[in-house]
Amino acid sequence: MLSRRSGRRRSTLAILVLLSLTVVTLDFWGGGEGALGSVRDGVNDVLAPARDVVAAVVRPIGNAVSSFTDEGDLRAENQQLREKVAANESAVAQTEALQAQLEELRSLLNIDFVGDLPTVVAQARTPGVGNFDDVVEIDRGSDHGVAVDNPVVTAAGLVGRVVSVSPNRAQVKLITSTSSGVGVRFPTIDELGLANGQGSGKTLTVAGVHKSPAEVMAEQVVYTSGQVDSLFPAGIPVGRVASAVRSPGETRTSVEVEPLADLESLDHVAVIAWTPQPGP
Repeated sequence: MLSRRSGRRRSTLAILVLLSLTVVTLDFWGGGEGALGSVRDGVNDVLAPARDVVAAVVRPIGNAVSSFTDEGDLRAENQQLREKVAANESAVAQTEALQAQLEELRSLLNIDFVGDLPTVVAQARTPGVGNFDDVVEIDRGSDHGVAVDNPVVTAAGLVGRVVSVSPNRAQVKLITSTSSGVGVRFPTIDELGLANGQGSGKTLTVAGVHKSPAEVMAEQVVYTSGQVDSLFPAGIPVGRVASAVRSPGETRTSVEVEPLADLESLDHVAVIAWTPQPGP
């Protein structure tokens, strides 16, 4: 039964193809006039329903192919646009980073508290193996005028001092080191003290302040004292008062000072060409 239906379909298709060829031939020879034209028109009328059926079947297939082609083109174009956007975003990020670096370098060349003292701008690098968290390396050394005990600063304030030097490198001990001490001055209470480091990421402690906690103004900036035999010249910002506490039974106040320089993410620093001046 199925074989008979398939045979009929093939026969019908063959007849339709033959009639179509006939119409083309009649159209070519008849030019649309006379008896041949009439025959051609009659055949056209007969074939019209079949042509409509074929067109209805073929048209969706053509549209689907076109749709797939258009979708592929859109995907490729979309990918190209994404790549361009990503490239532009990367370029903007690089430009912003370079701009920030330029501003940082400019700030290091015009530090008010340094005054007329000569400076050497250097880049801070990750410490080598075996170094502690309280020491950083810079890419300038004795060939550039860097010497042991030179103070190191950022535009914000004191970083530390040089503790060892090679021709093109130097090691800088941070003020937060437990073996570091900085003589400081509290300008609002006319008080001097020694700020000791408590370790990487921690505050400095100034013990033995005579004034009461209420008299030590919170958020005030403390500066290097510059006393005789001091490791640092006077007037360098060190940190900001974070807290002041006097324990029961104590006669003096302990002050916590938050460093002004961002010691956790140093990039460029300035080495001040200054060494401690011995007393008389």
